[in-house]
Amino acid sequence: MNTRMVKAAALFGVLGPVIGLLAITLPAMAHANAWSLVDLMQLLPAAYVMGAVPAAGTGAIVAMMCPRPRGSRSYLLAGLVGAACSAIYYVGLTASGIAKFGWIGVLFPVAGFAAGLVCGFLFLRRTASAARSSP
Repeated sequence: MNTRMVKAAALFGVLGPVIGLLAITLPAMAHANAWSLVDLMQLLPAAYVMGAVPAAGTGAIVAMMCPRPRGSRSYLLAGLVGAACSAIYYVGLTASGIAKFGWIGVLFPVAGFAAGLVCGFLFLRRTASAARSSP
C-alpha cells in the first residue's frame, strides 16, 4: 500500500459514514419535522460501526483506480464503487447472520454512493490539482 491509498482510505473512512448518514436522514428530516440534531448525534456511532469498513475500502479502491482523475467521471466512479462496497458489506453482514436489516438494507448502497461521490470529489480534486502543479 502506498501513501496515496492510505490517505484516501483515511479520508473516506472518516468522512464517509457521516456523509452516508446525512444522505439517508436528510430526506426523512425534511419530510418529518420530528428529527433534530440530537437524533443525528445518536445515530453517528452506528454510522461509523456500519460504514467505516466499506468507506475505507472505497477510498483504497478509488485511489488505485483513478491515478489521474478525469473530472466528473472519476467522481461518479467513486460513487459507484462506494455503492458496490456498501452493498457487498451489507450482503456479507446479512449472510453471516451478524445483523438482519430487512428492507432498510436498500439504503446501504444509497449511503455508499453519496459518500463515495462527495469523498471522491474531495480526494480526487485535490489529487488532480497536485498533479497539475508538479512538473
